[in-house]
Amino acid sequence: MLTRKTFALVKIEAEYGVDPGLTVADMLALTDVSGTRYGGNTVDRTRMRPSLGGFAQINTGPNAQVTLTMPLKGAGTPGQVPECGALLRACGHSETITADDGTGTGNVVYQPVSEDFESVTVYWITDNQVQRITGARGTATLNLTAGSDPTIEVALTGAYTRPEAFSLTGEYEETLTEVPVNKQNTSDYSVHGYEGCGQSLTVTQNNTVTWRNLINCVGAHITDRQSTGQVNIEAPDLATKDYFAEIESHQAVRTGAISLTHGTVAGNIFEFNAPAAQLSSLSDQDQDGYVHYQMDARFLPVNGDDEYTLTFR
Repeated sequence: MLTRKTFALVKIEAEYGVDPGLTVADMLALTDVSGTRYGGNTVDRTRMRPSLGGFAQINTGPNAQVTLTMPLKGAGTPGQVPECGALLRACGHSETITADDGTGTGNVVYQPVSEDFESVTVYWITDNQVQRITGARGTATLNLTAGSDPTIEVALTGAYTRPEAFSLTGEYEETLTEVPVNKQNTSDYSVHGYEGCGQSLTVTQNNTVTWRNLINCVGAHITDRQSTGQVNIEAPDLATKDYFAEIESHQAVRTGAISLTHGTVAGNIFEFNAPAAQLSSLSDQDQDGYVHYQMDARFLPVNGDDEYTLTFR
């Protein structure tokens, strides 16, 4: 089998763990696919015996893990669901669609939830072999770095099934591509009220995803979320913006908004907004001879399930 002939199909499940049947319409534009096709909790099958030697190991909770990396882009039309929509829903996000009224005001907004988690079925295909992973849930990481294409990486855990021969009917056509992160395409990068020369923004959802295999119960569960991130911007002088006053937490904790807009053409615009981000752990980074501040961020809730929003418009 050839590595280059690896791709994936993804679709939301109407019923948890039940394969809804995937077609070429569910294919994603991916930049990387990796994972563990057969994993789980293992125990040694110990035996007392008169000689030394190893014990057989058994898997008590078989599952599969797959990480899908794809371009961060829109759907081409405001108010239509982006390709990454099903993955974001499987990572514990709600999906709110505002249809376009012809003026380009339509959008799709994703926001964290704490219950009623959805799931997806993934067909992990290499050459003419498929592994069907049902009941998959996961966690997402967004990466926007100047000079590179923006990406979203989703690490999923679901049920293990043995791979089998597969033939996909039809052909996938990518009708919209991403645009690189730069001055022309990326704007309004604000960190605690200051818009400077930005190098990167990383958002890590940090869901805790647990595979449980119990009596009468098996599946992937999202049990916690501690969303964090990292910002990298050119260091301003203290008179312009004192990030040390923002970052110190030994006497009081200060929070502020972090936001960014990527894309300029309706249908391919992405917005990130976090209203209450705490900055921490500031370090110097050299970027082209300029000092940049790299700061960790913690995205905190204000009223609950509102640490951030991801808007495609």
